[in-house]
This record gives sequence, structure tokens and C-alpha cells, in this order.
Amino acid sequence: MKIETMNREIAKLIREILEQELTPILEAYGLEFEMGNIAYDDDSAKINGFKVMTKGGKTQIQKDLDQELAWREKFSAVVSLDADIVHKIDGKQLLLIGFKPRARKRPFIATDMNTGKNYDLTTEHVEMWFAKEEVAA
Repeated sequence: MKIETMNREIAKLIREILEQELTPILEAYGLEFEMGNIAYDDDSAKINGFKVMTKGGKTQIQKDLDQELAWREKFSAVVSLDADIVHKIDGKQLLLIGFKPRARKRPFIATDMNTGKNYDLTTEHVEMWFAKEEVAA
């Protein structure tokens, strides 16, 4: 099949081709990849956010959560958080899994361990539910 012009359907086809062809090649080396949006015009397509990483490696939101937890450990003026706490509310078992530094209202991400559904949480809720227990000296 020879592609002569670029349109939405062809851009989707390019994504599918890359996923089918690159996945087995990268898996042989213990790697995986992510693709962002595809922008296109009449004769070209550009893939934003193409990223190759080691299989089982941390995602960007997990790295951002680690960085946020480390930052909170340094300062006594902010609440230190424990990502290992499982908070139970309304039949859900929430575990802190990520942080979005650019999200102002709901920067934290928690997953329900029962259903696998993700929830965006406010800083206030996370500080109430996932605060580290202070050890009395």
C-alpha cells in the first residue's frame, strides 16, 4: 500500500503500524514505548511524546510522585506522605500511585485496588488520608 496524502485515517493507520511492528522488536531488548498525539498536514505526520523505556520501569507520574514525596520529607512545614498506606473509603481501597505537577486542583493520582480505576485527588484529601504517622521520640 502506497500512501500519497496524509489524513486522519492514515495517521491512525501509522500509529497501528508502529505499534504492531515496533512492539516485538523492542520487547526483544526488554524495552517498551509510548506515543503521544499525532499531528499531520497534507504530506507529513509528527508524533509528539515518543518515548522508549525499560520494561517495568517507572512511569513519569510515578517518578513525579517519588520526587514530591522526597520534597515533602525535607520540610517540616508540609505534611509528609506515605505511598504505602491503603486508605479505605466508601468500599474503595485507595493507593497513591502518581503525581501530576502541573495539575493545580487535583495533582495526586490514586487507584482503587479492587477495581483498578484511577482517581485524581486534591492535596487536602491526600494529606488527610496518606499522612505519615509521626513517631514520638
